[in-house]
Amino acid sequence: ASGICGSDIHGFLGHSERRKPGLILGHEAVATIQETHPSVSGWSAGQRVVINPLMSCGNCPACMNGKQNLCANWRLLGMDRIHGTYAEFVTVPATQLYSTVDDLNETEAVFTEPLANVIHMFRVAMQEIPDSLAIFGAGPIGSLALALAKLRGIARVCVIDKNEKRLQVARELKADLTINSDKED
Repeated sequence: ASGICGSDIHGFLGHSERRKPGLILGHEAVATIQETHPSVSGWSAGQRVVINPLMSCGNCPACMNGKQNLCANWRLLGMDRIHGTYAEFVTVPATQLYSTVDDLNETEAVFTEPLANVIHMFRVAMQEIPDSLAIFGAGPIGSLALALAKLRGIARVCVIDKNEKRLQVARELKADLTINSDKED
């Protein structure tokens, strides 16, 4: 299963120079390994995995310091002529795989990649847990950020968006304050 990211929509609509027609989109995925190369150890057919779609070189200073997202040569599934996870079968390096528990259904497990981005964002941006947080945008990433903020014990979380349906979801996820930016200052 593969999630539909906003960047996939931009690519589909022709708004991304890095996602040209003929490219299979998709990068948020949960899958079952069908087969492995004989040189691969630790993985076998039938294992359920999630995929890290950001493929770095592994050799540059950024990669060697654990900052693969800063690799000058990174590639992403579903971008720059690297076919993505909307395909029936995808071949990826074994280093891009992470096992997942069986009791997460596909709909839940596919959120692993966007949630990993939110966790990374929190780790980079917050040295300490703040008393309050404002989240601009109540889409999937904003909703995941809200859920993580609440789990991390941030006392007051405000969510700002102009989509009333998304703000209603934020209220259901226990946002302390929601602001419709089309109606409120």
